[in-house]
Amino acid sequence: MALPPRPHNICTLAWEGVFAARFGYWDEPVRCVDEDDDEPQCWTGGYTYTVSSAVWLTCAHTGCSWCRFLEKRFLKKIKSWYSVWPIRDKPVDVRVGRNESLSCIGPRGNLSMDWCHIILKYGERAYSSVFVLNTYADDHAAPYVGNVLSVPYVWMEECAQGHEVCRRLGTLDSANWLPTRLVDCSNPHRVRVIETKDIVNGARYVALSYVWGAGSQTHRTTTANLPTRLRDGIATEALPRTIRDAIYVTRTLGFGLLWLDSLCIIQDSPEDKHREVGSMARVYRHAYLTIDAATAAGVKEGFLQDRPPAHPPNATILPFICPASSGDGQVLQPETEVRVGCVYFSTGYERREDCRLKNETDRRGWCLQERLLSTRSLIFDRKTLSVKCQTRPAPRPIGVDGGLRNNHGLYDVIPIPGPASAVLPGSEKWEKIYERWQDIVEDYSGRSLTYASDKLLACAAIAEAFAPHLGPGYLAGLWPQTLLRDLLWHTWGDSPGRPWRYPYAPSWSWASTNRRSLARYNPWFK
Repeated sequence: MALPPRPHNICTLAWEGVFAARFGYWDEPVRCVDEDDDEPQCWTGGYTYTVSSAVWLTCAHTGCSWCRFLEKRFLKKIKSWYSVWPIRDKPVDVRVGRNESLSCIGPRGNLSMDWCHIILKYGERAYSSVFVLNTYADDHAAPYVGNVLSVPYVWMEECAQGHEVCRRLGTLDSANWLPTRLVDCSNPHRVRVIETKDIVNGARYVALSYVWGAGSQTHRTTTANLPTRLRDGIATEALPRTIRDAIYVTRTLGFGLLWLDSLCIIQDSPEDKHREVGSMARVYRHAYLTIDAATAAGVKEGFLQDRPPAHPPNATILPFICPASSGDGQVLQPETEVRVGCVYFSTGYERREDCRLKNETDRRGWCLQERLLSTRSLIFDRKTLSVKCQTRPAPRPIGVDGGLRNNHGLYDVIPIPGPASAVLPGSEKWEKIYERWQDIVEDYSGRSLTYASDKLLACAAIAEAFAPHLGPGYLAGLWPQTLLRDLLWHTWGDSPGRPWRYPYAPSWSWASTNRRSLARYNPWFK
């Protein structure tokens, strides 16, 4: 197929090479073959070409956007290594392609965001960077450059099949366990509460983690309306926006069953609430996926609001030659019609530690338990989507290179329950488990709760996960075998002092205050 006319801002070498090869996306993903080397030099996959440093820099300075992009991203790294620059007789080897760790997010199918791996080798050293490659949904390039909800679907399958820890957690207790009730989302216009005793074993369901917010919760399931909801269902349009959004995401990802507390627990039945709250750990652990409505301050707000534009301000705009067929041979356009779209190369929306602003579910006590206990979560952040699982507990934003700081998991430290899961008290592994508990107390104690009486209840399932290693016994947030250390907790921050009184927690427990608490001894604290 003949190439379309070359744009004036792309040099001939790049147009007939890397652009004609569509940035190596139809080749094998880029991967390192020196996994044990701190500074790997050998790479395979993608599209490669060689250019002299003189030609490269000349093209960059005479208007080629691609060569200029490489110069901006790599020249400073090269100069930091070579004292004499430029050494113009040395060739520059460039390798471009899909990033191996995210190779499942390929250009095939109806996909708007991808990851592009570029390695530039000069002399004996190779310089590697991963970039976000994205476009607008209505651009000609959109069918080849990712749809956001396609990303987590492929990631879920990869996690379920390839992560041993996540796979074992999903079958802990019983592979066929289901909550007492679920919401049947098969009809997008009218959902129905169903009793799971009538469901075939092994059905997959999605759970929702969200903030109820202020105001009356008229959509709740009660003893009076349960029979009607079991028989006739509920009109979807009558439900708050956050629940409607969750139903949409559940169906879009190919699931038909959804669990959420306000519909699946009888809210005016103390007996039902006691029984179902006691099963919360299993509900989130056995859910195939937890939808984290992180941005919604209340159930009426929703979480599918518009995010930032398809490209951040620092993006480099480049043409994309659309192929006549997809990688699997499916014809997408006549061979005589060659379309050129636009794609945007960038390093991400923000620095990765700044990508996730403080979300609503990061402020609420019950939501921490739901996130920590979930086998895998899809987090709707303010700026992007993030995915996390028990194998990789730090949320990984879609559109940002790498995970985020200060995010803890459970089963990356705690052994999965089983015959050989015991940890010797005082050992190095035991100390890591205890330190993780302290980190969680610090996070949880600074979160808010609607009811002060929930202070210990909303973290009870987390304590249950730690009990086999820090127990026996559990004393209102403290452990008998570390009691002297645990009593040295102290508060910090500017929040109010101690408005919550007994009998919710004894005065010697960090749970007796609503201020953020450090559950460890600080020798500098007076």
